[in-house]
Amino acid sequence: MVRLDDLRRIYLLRDMPAQHLQKISSKAQLNIFSRGTVLFRKNEPIDYLYMVLMGQVALEIELSPELNVILSTIHPGYSFGVSSLVSGARAGSTAICQEPCELITLPVDRLAVLFQEDPDLGYQFMLRLARIFQKIMVNRTQMIMKTLDQHPEFQEDLGDLRHLAPVL
Repeated sequence: MVRLDDLRRIYLLRDMPAQHLQKISSKAQLNIFSRGTVLFRKNEPIDYLYMVLMGQVALEIELSPELNVILSTIHPGYSFGVSSLVSGARAGSTAICQEPCELITLPVDRLAVLFQEDPDLGYQFMLRLARIFQKIMVNRTQMIMKTLDQHPEFQEDLGDLRHLAPVL
């Protein structure tokens, strides 16, 4: 069981009603991992949603035996392993603790049962995930458009892509 105060430190859950947090709390665990711990590897089944309370986790892929690229560094307050919510999903990257980490782990099979028992909890959870994904996509689209503005040579090959950028 995880304390409600700890769950409220996670952006995904921050403003969720207390009754939903209590249900999530009963299924979640608090874990401490040492630096260098591999939480999952690319292409492995992924069965947990992870939430960082302390430390940093790198999501990386291997481009060659000599070169790994960090796709993202997950900081306190953020979640990863969301693809675990999709049945049969496999990890798209390898997750490695970059320093000692305190993580909340939530088995997705238990989360799925919570969603079935309390559809409003499931709806509220997925609504928050959708908002997070929307922000990520807007930010990435803006970064791509900024890169294209700074490198007009790319635009010659791609044509006009401005219609892809959302209007804020």
